[in-house]
Amino acid sequence: MNDVRRVRLTGRAARWVDLLREFGHLDDESVEDLLIALADIEGTPKGVKLDVAPMRRLAAEVLFDIIEEPDRAVLREDWPVLFS
Repeated sequence: MNDVRRVRLTGRAARWVDLLREFGHLDDESVEDLLIALADIEGTPKGVKLDVAPMRRLAAEVLFDIIEEPDRAVLREDWPVLFS
């Protein structure tokens, strides 16, 4: 039996994650970390797609933990665009 939780995203949520990548705040590994954390926190039932609102909320909680200190200043500048 597979205990790995899978997270599916709506188109809007996937585009928002792509935007975080384009801004340079996430790489492939940190995207994977974000999706795993989202599956754990949200307790998402299998087959449910998540929209951008829970993605933003979770990312706001975890981004400062996974981003190195020098890069946090850039994230602070981009914050209004990404999280409002």
